[in-house]
Amino acid sequence: GGVEREPPGEHRQGGERAAGVVGQQIHAPLDGAAQRATAVRGSFRLTAENLPAVVGICRALEGMPLAIELAAARIRALSPQQVLERLDSALDLLVSGARDLPERQRALSRTIEWSVDLLPDDARRAFAALSVFAGRFTLDSAEEVLRAAHVDDPLASVEALVEASLLHSTDQPGAPTFRYLSTVRAYGAELLTGAERDDVVDAWIAHHRSRAQRAGAELRGRRQREWLTRLEFELEDLARVERELIDRRRLDDAADFAWSLYLFLWIAGHLGVVREWMGELTDLASRESVPISPRTSAIALYYVNAIRFWEDLAYDPLPGLTRGRDLFDESGDTFGAALTGVSIGLGLLARPGDGPDFPAASNEVARSLDGFTKISDTWGMAMALVTLGRIEMAMGHPDSALARFERSLELARSQGELLGIVISQNHRGWARFFTGDLEGAREDFAEGLERSHTLGHDEGVAYGLEGFVGLAARAGDAHTAGLLVGAAEALRMRKGILNPGAFEFHTLVLGGLREAGSGDELDRAAAEGRSLTVDQALAHVRD
Repeated sequence: GGVEREPPGEHRQGGERAAGVVGQQIHAPLDGAAQRATAVRGSFRLTAENLPAVVGICRALEGMPLAIELAAARIRALSPQQVLERLDSALDLLVSGARDLPERQRALSRTIEWSVDLLPDDARRAFAALSVFAGRFTLDSAEEVLRAAHVDDPLASVEALVEASLLHSTDQPGAPTFRYLSTVRAYGAELLTGAERDDVVDAWIAHHRSRAQRAGAELRGRRQREWLTRLEFELEDLARVERELIDRRRLDDAADFAWSLYLFLWIAGHLGVVREWMGELTDLASRESVPISPRTSAIALYYVNAIRFWEDLAYDPLPGLTRGRDLFDESGDTFGAALTGVSIGLGLLARPGDGPDFPAASNEVARSLDGFTKISDTWGMAMALVTLGRIEMAMGHPDSALARFERSLELARSQGELLGIVISQNHRGWARFFTGDLEGAREDFAEGLERSHTLGHDEGVAYGLEGFVGLAARAGDAHTAGLLVGAAEALRMRKGILNPGAFEFHTLVLGGLREAGSGDELDRAAAEGRSLTVDQALAHVRD
């Protein structure tokens, strides 16, 4: 519970009594108030003269840090006694409202309302409008929304909210970001009503849709890491935009938004959520007869089937992917058709129960390579070449596969695109491994693993660890091989990223350890490895 309340006016007694109370009951809240007051007005010092008023503020607000911070921010222009008098007045005026809420919650709500009432008109409008953001946002994002709310000077309004401690600022590489605490955001949302809310939400959606379209291009080039970071800290808003589009039955826009974010969602490990969104989208279209375009159907079919392929080893994605590929073709979306064709090729390579269909897989991915080439999509060409090389590896032709991987790596490097480099290097590592170049393989696995870790790409980390499983197994080190295979398996299970048997090159080498009688040691180490963190697993690799 909070600090025990004293009779009205008792907190205005002398400094000696107040100091005694501080020592017994509100030392931490008082320190917070003094620190915040000094932060907003550098000359502020806690003295015997102002101590009773500061203690009074802390008591009136029951020691709640957020409420104290909001009140202390007013020390910039008012004395502690003036803050206390105005705060007491505001609390007395507002105390009759919301009596069904707990006292502490009412006190916090009143403090927020008091702080907002002291803002200039423009800043009050900004306060309400910015509540549309679910998480962190940048100044340029705020400006687009605030223009829709008819805020004349967005920058000045944001600065006013920060100075009042209603909006919190955090330094990020490149530019600061801003965020409301949840209680403050909820209060701001209550102030948005009717047409004003519609205008603000429409601007917020339009801003993030435009940002996603730009991200789709930037993520396939040299600024990939920068944009991954940017999108990750906007993740809450990206998810809310998708949710809002689906709830408004703007299903074509919802699919397009998710498609623009494809690479981000893949690298950051959020594809499982997208599969659920697209499943809901198609269900709504069918159940409520909401019209959707062929391209939207194609996007949904791709996400639902391609993602489930990596989550459920018994699932056959080919009927859904083939239908999706044809719908992309019908829509004139060459990129979508080619990308889906790559997934069809992988599906043909790992057919559950039927075994791989190498000719059909090769033909399908070659068709995709032609599609990417026609639209000069270097990223797609690199992905198709890796897949063709993977097919050749599965056919037992590591030499010809190596040439595919070399060309894919060359294209990815020309774009400066880290994911493509990681994928190509990992595959080239296995081609080198199976052609006897173990040092070259080690170099590729190490570089790919470190890049994946830097990107936060857990699937790439798992592939990298599995590369070192192969090296340890080839060296006869069952303990290290087991630790790393356990760590990779645990990572895949945590992220829901399974790996069809046709793509598990390391299992071919582990068979040799078992044949040599090291199976029990391997299994014991794998059980130990499943409890390792990623950093602990990387430490074994780096050693």
